[in-house]
Parts: sequence; C-alpha cells; structure tokens
Amino acid sequence: MATVEENQPGSSGRETIMLVEDEAFVRGVTRAVLESAGYSVVAVCNATEAQHVYEQRSGLMDLLLTDIVLPGENGRQLAGRLSKKNSALQILLVTGYLEEMETRESQEEDENLLRKPFAATTLLEKVRQLLDRRGSAVVANNGA
Repeated sequence: MATVEENQPGSSGRETIMLVEDEAFVRGVTRAVLESAGYSVVAVCNATEAQHVYEQRSGLMDLLLTDIVLPGENGRQLAGRLSKKNSALQILLVTGYLEEMETRESQEEDENLLRKPFAATTLLEKVRQLLDRRGSAVVANNGA
C-alpha cells in the first residue's frame, strides 16, 4: 500500500482537501500549491486508498480533488461514491484528456472540471469557488 501524505492544518488552514493523483510529481506540486494557500491536504495515489482514508476520517473532507484517469477505479466513480456518503462534499475532477472535457454531462460538471496542465492560480480559484459554493449552500439550508 502506498503512503498517505498528509499536512496538518496550519494557522491559516480552513478546509481539508483530499487529493487523488497517481502521478507522484503532479501530486506533489498540486499538494504544495494547496498547502501554500493554507489548505490541509490529504494526498493519495488511487481510489482504493482514497476510500480507505475517507472512511478512517469519518468523511471529514471538504473537497475531493481527483484525476479522472486513475489505475483501477476512475475518479468519476470515486466522486460518485463519496458524494453519496456526503452530499456536502465538493468535487473537482481533473483531466489531461480532451475527450473528458468534451463528454461532460452538464454545465454543473463543467464547473467541477479542470483541464491539465493548469496554472496554480487557476487551481486555487476553482477550489475556492467550489468551497465557497458549499458554504453558501450550508447558510441557505440553515436559514430556511
């Protein structure tokens, strides 16, 4: 079993992101970008590990950032399974394959899709947008 890489939240860390990426270099760079913005990051290399860590942490994740193409189960399948367990979990799918961009199923999925390669600022903007949307939904539901 591969190692689970984790960063404890720092003084500016607010949300916890599970990063699922099979390419070690991409996983490392993405993790560093997210941590530099104050996020707590749990990084794993496949869907099986992601499921295991998610269950160990009782689903205490704010966002799942996963590559679509993974060995074994793909990122879409993982996202579907975890979002059934936690409807508040935000999902950001990442792909380097144009076909994945062209076969998105809805406008909402388009908002949850990021194409590789991406700039650090683009990643951080997309992550913040999704997490803020989650916060807005919680406020709206609590206010009703």
